[in-house]
Amino acid sequence: MKLRVIFLISIFFISNLLISQTINTDSKEVLSGSYVYTGMTGNRILGQQEYIKRFRTYDTNNLEDIFSYPFNVLRSYSGGAIDPNNPNLIYTISYVYADNEYVLSFYDLDANINIQIGTLNYLSWRGLEFDPTSGILYAISNSELYSIDLGTANSTLIGSTGINPTSLAIDGSGQMYSYDINNDNFYSLDKNTGESTLIGPLGFDARRGGMAWDPNTNNIYLTDIGFLQYDFRIIDKNSGSSSILGALDPGVAFQENYYDWISFDGTALGLNVFDSLSFKVFPNPTNNMLNIQSKTPIENVKIYSPQGTLVNEYTSNSIDVSQLSAGIYFVEVTFDGNRGTKKFIKM
Repeated sequence: MKLRVIFLISIFFISNLLISQTINTDSKEVLSGSYVYTGMTGNRILGQQEYIKRFRTYDTNNLEDIFSYPFNVLRSYSGGAIDPNNPNLIYTISYVYADNEYVLSFYDLDANINIQIGTLNYLSWRGLEFDPTSGILYAISNSELYSIDLGTANSTLIGSTGINPTSLAIDGSGQMYSYDINNDNFYSLDKNTGESTLIGPLGFDARRGGMAWDPNTNNIYLTDIGFLQYDFRIIDKNSGSSSILGALDPGVAFQENYYDWISFDGTALGLNVFDSLSFKVFPNPTNNMLNIQSKTPIENVKIYSPQGTLVNEYTSNSIDVSQLSAGIYFVEVTFDGNRGTKKFIKM
């Protein structure tokens, strides 16, 4: 059985075939440099950027690259985590160069749209991770642990870890882990205080990469720069020691690839996963009214443009869209704290 693990990969300029052109450097969408992303139909040259950004999925048994999702907003991604209640949603913390700020966003793999939730405090964010037992989102900044509000992007300081962590992992019991890239030790973290407890040495010179707990195997994995490649490792939670399972993209030099974070699809746990097919929008296309039908009470409805800009927000399951310009839109529906997104056409 193939288990899905998602990475965010940054691929530096590796081809002299990319088109060079003038770019609006004030735009959130593009910056100077050269880039390309891999979409569902293959490589597509978009403009200029110093690196490529895309989601990739792997089979944990043989590290085969299964599929690439386009990531269509150009930023530096500090962390990412799959929603344990909806495997089609990936939350990310990113630094937007043009605005000089960190933002919390979510990417809907089903609808292929990136939506910004809000701006975070200007800190050096890393290690975004969900607690599968509570649904709380955590992140680290420098040596401190924070919780992140999914609705507003507000961050709340929990406490200092006393180490220099670069990634987070939280297992099925709610136990949090991290490692220090200065002393290469593996630690458990107290979610209530941030305090760290030494477990043991990783057994290698840890540098840059991501770490996450896999609910399908109950193992903790991490990615890290190895000898001219990116290693995929497994960590023993009891001793802290790690072992190499293989290389990601063998043959591609590590200078070209940076796996900034890693997250696992948790559907194999049988969690309360929100199925986006459990609600319907009709008529579609529509000219005046858009109706939403669901067995679960609707908490909130938002309409977004194809660029991810919020158009309007509602609490009703019958929405007047007559004032919208003709085109494609996305409707995001919240049920019991879970989100789902569908596309509709305004005639």
